[in-house]
Amino acid sequence: MNRTIWFSVVVTLCVFTCAGETIAARNWQTLRGIEGVQIVIGDLNPDAVRDGLNKNLLEGDVLRTLIGAGIDVLARQERLQTPGAPWLYVSVGTVKTKLGSHVYSVSVALFQDALLDCSGVRTTVQTWERGTFGMTRSHDLRRIRQVVGDLVGVFVKDYLAMNPR
Repeated sequence: MNRTIWFSVVVTLCVFTCAGETIAARNWQTLRGIEGVQIVIGDLNPDAVRDGLNKNLLEGDVLRTLIGAGIDVLARQERLQTPGAPWLYVSVGTVKTKLGSHVYSVSVALFQDALLDCSGVRTTVQTWERGTFGMTRSHDLRRIRQVVGDLVGVFVKDYLAMNPR
């Protein structure tokens, strides 16, 4: 790919990331009253798994951060019996380049059940999200774990702002 195309891709991603940040910032109020969350880690690219990224490690990192902040972590059955049935979804997308680096996107999002005013339909909606993207060498996928930790840290900060202890 030539430099012009790469530049266009980067600018587009920056615009979407900034726009998403603005939209997500308005959703702090949706965190109020949440009793706890279930952690769900999305599937990982097999190339990243071969290079050392692991769903269990990511889940453990998120679990320690939430518990350390005093946020209850729910098992699936507990979540289903909790108002809003909230779950924190961590999505890590990676593409391994020919040079051995990984281009990544990371998103941390909160989903909750909601009742729609106009139709009375109960559905699951995303009520909070933060995300970013970057690149790291294949031997340094710990960087992706750090990025996940940073984004979960933002969730914790926003959650505690709406649910002071």
